[in-house]
Order: sequence, then structure tokens, then C-alpha cells
Amino acid sequence: MKKFMFVLVVLLALVGTSNVFAQAVTSASCIVSCDVSGTPLTVAMTQDLTVSLVSVGQPVALVPDGAGAFVDPGNSAYLSAVIGGSTVGIFEVTGDPNSAVIVSFALPYILYSSSGLNGAVYVSYNGTSADWSEGTEFHYFNPNLPETMWMTADGATATIVELGGIFTVAPNSAADVYIADAICTVAYAAN
Repeated sequence: MKKFMFVLVVLLALVGTSNVFAQAVTSASCIVSCDVSGTPLTVAMTQDLTVSLVSVGQPVALVPDGAGAFVDPGNSAYLSAVIGGSTVGIFEVTGDPNSAVIVSFALPYILYSSSGLNGAVYVSYNGTSADWSEGTEFHYFNPNLPETMWMTADGATATIVELGGIFTVAPNSAADVYIADAICTVAYAAN
């Protein structure tokens, strides 16, 4: 038995003195890149919304016609005169062809005298106060709410957004030009 134990100790000593190598862990990296092509989304105001010849006590609803003017129902000389002297607010939007874009507005509800005189013009909006068109087809929408619209097929031709509204002159308002800003914002719609 002593011989067996001696042989076992010698074998263990020989095995224990053999060369042992630790496994090394290494790593490498690569750059991951993606070249995204596309057209930047832009919006530009090309015409201010102007309203002329509005009188106290006679509110006027100016509905864009999709062609850069207002719809004239032809049933009121007063309304026809206002429409004839007024211009639609126009924004041009360009971006990736056929892409969905969300258009939204920060709208004024009161216009104030540009000369600091007393008075105000109240503005409201409804489902025919704005439209967007890509070519010959146009779509009415309420500018109080975000609207999804589509870019043109070529992306270079602008999609047109037109703005009107319902204008009411406050009693005792002085004759003057009343102003405020309407801000149009666009963003690509999430897929």
C-alpha cells in the first residue's frame, strides 16, 4: 500500500508540474455606418394672409380654394369685396417623395392694432379654414388640429398649404391694420 501511495504522489507531482496555459480573451471592433439619402423637409411662407375691407359687426369666413385664392359664393357684394382685396396665407412644403408629413399650426385668435390703437379682430378656425394640395387635388382640414399630408411624387414640387379663417372685428375698434403671427410647423410622420 505504501508503494501504491508513493507512485500516486509521484504521478500527481508530474502532472502538476506540466505547463498550463490560460486562455486569453481578445476583441476587435468595426465601424457600423449607414448612408441615409433623402431630401430635407422644408417649409416656407410664400404669401401672408391678409384680410381687407372687413367691417364691425359683419364677420367674414374666408375659405381657401386650393388655387391661391378664397372661395367666393357670389351671394354677397360685401363678401365679394372682402375676398377681392384679401390674400390666402400660403406655405410651400418640400421633402422626400411620397412621404407622409404632419402639418400643424400655432394660430392667433386675436389680432391687435399695429399702431397700438384700441380694438381687436377675433379669429376662429373650422374644418374649411385650411387646405393642402399636391397637384390638382386639395384637402380641407381644421388648422387647430395636426393634419397628415403627402409630399408630391417627385419631392421637388412643393406641397401647398393654404390658410384662411373666420374674422370678426370687435365693437369700437379703430380703423387700422390688425396683426399677429401664424406659425406653420412640419415633421415627417412616424412609420
